Amino acid sequence: MTKAERLKMLREEKGLTQYRLAKLSGIKQAYISKYESGVTDVGFKTLPKLCLALGVSISDFLMSDEEKAALENYTADETIYRANEELKRLKVLRPDGTWDEARLTALKNIVDAYGEAIVGKKPN
Repeated sequence: MTKAERLKMLREEKGLTQYRLAKLSGIKQAYISKYESGVTDVGFKTLPKLCLALGVSISDFLMSDEEKAALENYTADETIYRANEELKRLKVLRPDGTWDEARLTALKNIVDAYGEAIVGKKPN
């Protein structure tokens, strides 16, 4: 299932119109439509807003049930390896093993904002 299909499915499961999701997330309805049609991909800054409005975690939004089930079978080493690969994909961890500080800070800010919105305070 693509992110576009997943977004539409989650929105419909919650009984929301594109207009209502736009109001809840602070994202223009035109973009919601573009995301659902696959014309535009959901961006790094937009994803937490959509997830909060839909009441789902980012991992629930991004991962299929099969992928979540597969994660349960990973060892700690496999999980660390996959996390490092994802950080490389996001260009936070460079291929030489060094960190891109600007991207790391941006990722941390997004995670902090997401955590603050969920629990009402910044993580320690």
